Amino acid sequence: GVKFNNPNNLIGKDADYNANKIIDIFSGSKNEFFEAVCLNAAAALIVCNKFNKFEDAYEFSQKHLESDKALIHLKKIQTF
Repeated sequence: GVKFNNPNNLIGKDADYNANKIIDIFSGSKNEFFEAVCLNAAAALIVCNKFNKFEDAYEFSQKHLESDKALIHLKKIQTF
């Protein structure tokens, strides 16, 4: 049920652009990149047997990104 408004927005560019997109996603920006990350994370959670239903894994992925935990972890490893 996930629809991308403009799939062309998923095309990456140079390293700085892509890094900024990651920071945007971890900061809670909801766009095509956010949805793609949630879809991929949900698939990984299914493969790892953390969830049985894709919808539940997808919802968990969204909530995790929205919680700022990923951004906090990113900032922590950036100072390492």
